[in-house]
Amino acid sequence: MTDILSFFHYDFFINAFLASLIISIPAGVIGTLVVANRLVFSAEGIAHSAFGGIGIALFLGISPYLGAGFFSILMAMFVAYSTFHSRERSDSIIGIVMAVSMSLGIIFMNLTPGYKSEPMTYLFGNILSVSRQDIIFISIFSVLLLMFVCIFYRKLLMVSYDPVFARIRKVNVGFWYVSIFLLISLTVVFVIKLVGIILLIALLSIPAYIAENYVRSLSSMMILSSLISVVMSLSGLFLSVIFDLPTSGSIVLTGGVIFFIHKIKLYFREKVSQ
Repeated sequence: MTDILSFFHYDFFINAFLASLIISIPAGVIGTLVVANRLVFSAEGIAHSAFGGIGIALFLGISPYLGAGFFSILMAMFVAYSTFHSRERSDSIIGIVMAVSMSLGIIFMNLTPGYKSEPMTYLFGNILSVSRQDIIFISIFSVLLLMFVCIFYRKLLMVSYDPVFARIRKVNVGFWYVSIFLLISLTVVFVIKLVGIILLIALLSIPAYIAENYVRSLSSMMILSSLISVVMSLSGLFLSVIFDLPTSGSIVLTGGVIFFIHKIKLYFREKVSQ
């Protein structure tokens, strides 16, 4: 215990701890909307599209995360608009967006004069490099997102579970469908720092998938998903510094262990009930 507490003597670990704790909450909330609306593959496509924005931003000499945000929002709107009326072909559209965006990122990174950093930084994240300024931005985003979800919870609930009823109640389903995509794109930008583009989808899907099996309301699912996300992130962070492992991989591996424990528990519960 003393050895673990000694990590808090280092600023980089305190920053990583706070960032993991704070960003896990909106990740759990948005992950709930992703799972409830069956948008896991869409969220993965938006996450991969951020790589194109990062490459273009580096080429233009601006913040890569600004580029990731702008490009993710554009791609989110494109995917939402393209799939809203024709979801049968959504997998093809998302696959094309993923491939083109990743290709753009690689090409523009290669064209960037003097750029030496590896794409791995963005693909797999580096939470230990988070600064105090990053924590401030993450905190502001988290508060605003939670306020938005609380204010418009009933509309998000209707659109997620019964869009036909939502239309009867004069809810603009198309607008809220696009809004969910925009929320996903914004969350992606902040979660990239934690686990990177490739592993990001695990943080959005694993906690929400598990939570869905233990609760009966969307709000309860959001709360439980956020708690599981916090456990994933902090456990993975401590494992990474104790055993000198990659942080993003440790976080997702922790989530994977929780997921398999959950599946084993469900298996034996079904056996007993039979």
